[in-house]
Amino acid sequence: MLKWEGGYSSDNTDDARFDATTKLLKGYPIHTYKGVTFGTWKNTAKELGHSPSEEAFLNMTSSEWGKIMKKFYWNYVFGDKIQSQAIAEILTEIVWGSGPKYLKPIVIKLQKLLQEKGYDPKGIDGRMGTDTVNAINKYVYDKGAKGEKELVDFIWNNRVEQLKTFSTAKYHLKGWMNRMNDWYSNASDRIKQFIKDNPTGSGILGVSIVLFGVFLLGKKFIK
Repeated sequence: MLKWEGGYSSDNTDDARFDATTKLLKGYPIHTYKGVTFGTWKNTAKELGHSPSEEAFLNMTSSEWGKIMKKFYWNYVFGDKIQSQAIAEILTEIVWGSGPKYLKPIVIKLQKLLQEKGYDPKGIDGRMGTDTVNAINKYVYDKGAKGEKELVDFIWNNRVEQLKTFSTAKYHLKGWMNRMNDWYSNASDRIKQFIKDNPTGSGILGVSIVLFGVFLLGKKFIK
């Protein structure tokens, strides 16, 4: 995420423009840096210990960025509790890229899917919590690589369809898809290293099949 969120943004089609700094870029005020909006920076300053000032925001360190990411996005989806790294990352990408409002409808669909398959998340409310995480983990544990791929595909398909509905998709959809495909490339590198480190480990073939299936899923959206 940091790779794709490395620069300043003054995009005048972004809602973040309504709470921007006084510094201009391409004629418009900078409102986002490293993917963090100026509003988010100010709102998290007291809790995380950084200055809410424009100067501090415009000089945000990777460490400060990491604290915001971990506490308010990764932790929001219970990333440390989800056994599947791929699922944790996809859910984090949604709340990071669009906010909790857009995570909720996808989680509702995920909860319904799990319930239909006999893995009750104990409520269809669109909220990530212990019961939903437990349902995800049990499903992946019981179904193995096939189950993990199924949930990854389900979440990812719904995210893509959601992105297509955004009013700024006509400007940004291609870039969003480039970012998603880069995620697949990074996932591939991790899997390759896992296989290298565990040449006789169980489940290697299944993990490889999951990765290949997810890669093909991303490719079919490139137009």
